[in-house]
Amino acid sequence: DVSEAATGAETLERAVSERPALVLLDVNLPDLSGYEVCRRLKADPRTAAVPVIQISATFVGDAHRAEGLEGGADGYLTEPIDPRVLVASVTALLRLHRAEEALLASARREERLRFETLLSETSAGLIHVSAGDIDAALERGLQQVATFLGADRGSLDEYLEGRPTVRISWAPPDMEESAPITDADQFPWAAERLRRGDVVRFSRIEELPEEAAIDRAS
Repeated sequence: DVSEAATGAETLERAVSERPALVLLDVNLPDLSGYEVCRRLKADPRTAAVPVIQISATFVGDAHRAEGLEGGADGYLTEPIDPRVLVASVTALLRLHRAEEALLASARREERLRFETLLSETSAGLIHVSAGDIDAALERGLQQVATFLGADRGSLDEYLEGRPTVRISWAPPDMEESAPITDADQFPWAAERLRRGDVVRFSRIEELPEEAAIDRAS
């Protein structure tokens, strides 16, 4: 399906709501320049991966092409455009985009498997730990998980007498502890599910669902 937008603002809105496979973007728009629209698309995590081909009948010089590509465009065509060139450019970009998505999905599956393995090994290592050493073992496991995820700190939280509390935390000596994930004001989606006893597990912020927008921002 093809969707058209008359302005730069409408393009930005539709790109977020419709998640197109590719954007053909005129540089000369009535409200925002195509360069600015492209920069905003690429700066927004929701649309950053969408391929963008910029088109112009006015800005046709090498400097204009360079500005478009430096601003994040994946292609830059000047009018008049041979239809075969346009179709070939779109097809090539979509093919490249699908290949990149497949590689990313494979990398994420591998990373998730490694993450699940780490959690399983950490859990298994706690079975024979004495009650007096359990907190130290939990802190070591927490540090391993945080390091794996590229985090600089972490905490193991629980509900105690109906109130969220931090059971174990880990952070370098010169860094403040992280906010409890059970803090309903900062992480309402995760806190509610933990309160209900659900399992909440994700290895990257991007894996949070849309309804967890506040948690994602935190």
